[in-house]
Amino acid sequence: MSLWTPRHSPMKQRLCRAGIVACGLLAALTAAADVYKWTDPEGNTHYTDRPPPPGGHLLSVSSASRPANAHPVSPAAEATPPAPPSATPLPPPDPATLSRLKSAVAADVASHDQQACQDAETRYRAVIGARHLYRDGDKGERTYLSDAEAEAARIDARRDVEALCGHAP
Repeated sequence: MSLWTPRHSPMKQRLCRAGIVACGLLAALTAAADVYKWTDPEGNTHYTDRPPPPGGHLLSVSSASRPANAHPVSPAAEATPPAPPSATPLPPPDPATLSRLKSAVAADVASHDQQACQDAETRYRAVIGARHLYRDGDKGERTYLSDAEAEAARIDARRDVEALCGHAP
C-alpha cells in the first residue's frame, strides 16, 4: 500500500461534497418515491428507492406520497420483498417512521464522515512519521518520492484532515 496517492484538491472535494448534500436535500424535499430499507447477506443496511434484490431482507418501507385510492397492506406483507409495481400499493407514510428513517440516515452519514476523518488523520500521521515516502509502480515496485514530493504529500494529507475533520490535526 502506498503512503502517498494523488488526490483531488480540497476545493474540489468541498465542491463535490456540497453538490452531494444539495442533491440529497433536493431529493428529500421533492421525493415522491418509496424508500426501502434492507440488509444484504453480509448484514449491511441499505436505503434505496428500489426493492431489494432477491438476497436482501426488507426491513421497512415508507412512502413520501401515496395516491388517495391506495389499499392498505398488512404488516406481514410489508415484511416480504415488494411485488412488481402493478401490485397493491403500501399504506400512507407514517410521520414517525419517516422521521425515524431520516434520523437513521443522518446518523449513518455522521458515522461515515467521522470514519473518513479518522482515516485522514491516520494517513496524516503515517505520512509525517515516515522517513521515506513511496508510491507503488505498475509492477509493484516502489518509487521513492523526492524531498519536494514528500513535502507536497504531507501538505496534501494535512489539507485532507482539515477538509474532512474541520480542524487541524
